[in-house]
Amino acid sequence: MDTNEFLPLVVQAQAGDREAFGQLVRAFEMTVFAIALRRLRNRAEAAELTQDVFIQALRKLPQLREADRFPGWLRQITVRLSINRAVRRPRAVTQDPELLGIINCERESPLDHVM
Repeated sequence: MDTNEFLPLVVQAQAGDREAFGQLVRAFEMTVFAIALRRLRNRAEAAELTQDVFIQALRKLPQLREADRFPGWLRQITVRLSINRAVRRPRAVTQDPELLGIINCERESPLDHVM
């Protein structure tokens, strides 16, 4: 979507037009999802983050002073939320008994050296 297409939609959305905002969501959702997926490397998290980005964009849209900067502004929201999510998510810990058994078998105990 080029500037001539999204600029009127941004202005209308800032004036409270939900349909215009919906068109912006449809136009930019794949871009937002791609950025989130690249950073999070998890499709489910990227999809959830995409929703969060547009919720935040809707809330903050009145603060956007230059409507022609909407794509970059939306990208910044996406990057910031992606970083926040990546930092806050818990590290994956395996609960697979087979893998845990392999890990425990590979460790030497002090008794192994005595015997």
